[in-house]
Amino acid sequence: MANNNSTTRRGNYICKVGDLDIYQKTTHETSGKGKSDVTNLKIVSRILSIYHAKKLLIGGFKTKDLAVAKATEIMDGGMKAVNNLKKGKK
Repeated sequence: MANNNSTTRRGNYICKVGDLDIYQKTTHETSGKGKSDVTNLKIVSRILSIYHAKKLLIGGFKTKDLAVAKATEIMDGGMKAVNNLKKGKK
């Protein structure tokens, strides 16, 4: 059974935009049952998400550029916009 620590939930840290953190989760192709060579697995998908204070604000970005642009847009609105996203308001 896999551990449910912060790395498996959020993914790998990519960068910081203001007070927001961008994390990336990757999915690899399966190597097949009983195969021990896991070093050359291809990445099947990448999903980037924007977090603030360990809370997910927005997820589902395909590229880093889109995630950074959205994080910059959120930070231009100030901390009030960030708090509204945390509470689920638009």
